[in-house]
Amino acid sequence: MTQRSAAIRQRVTIDSSASPFPAKFLLPLTHEKIPLRLWNPRYHCVVRIPFLRVSIGLMMLIGHGLPKLQGFSKMKDGFPVPSLPPLNFMSPPISLVACIGGELVASALLILGFMTRPAAFIFCFTMVIAAFEIHAGDPWFSKGGASKELALLYLIPGVAILLAGAGSYSFDAVIYKGEKRRGW
Repeated sequence: MTQRSAAIRQRVTIDSSASPFPAKFLLPLTHEKIPLRLWNPRYHCVVRIPFLRVSIGLMMLIGHGLPKLQGFSKMKDGFPVPSLPPLNFMSPPISLVACIGGELVASALLILGFMTRPAAFIFCFTMVIAAFEIHAGDPWFSKGGASKELALLYLIPGVAILLAGAGSYSFDAVIYKGEKRRGW
């Protein structure tokens, strides 16, 4: 036990008479009691960011990218085209291929941690188009039908990955191990 945690324990007085739990359960948690040193500032790069990157990538890959790839022949003629001027030139099959690229390829790159920031940018761009172009007339929150909610729920961790980078367990970290990592 360090001097700091001992000082904290001395300052804390707990009246356990009103509580059904013993006082030892009410003591403040110190960094010695929590496994994996959760209070370490570098911990988010070591475990949390790769966990977020892999989990979001797997959910998008399995839930959206692969079903679009498997149903390509059925979806290619009726897939919506964004109405934004740089993107409105696309035909429905090209729009579907771009969406598969944003959902399947970018998700696979996020899972691997290879070219993470460009992949996160493509991922986020796809979610912005899905939320504000494809679901433009839909409500913000789901009430049993289509909505912007799911695309925005994927967008938020995508932006976090875009800002934070790949983390320590990634191909980017292995490739640029001996040198200063690139911005992506």
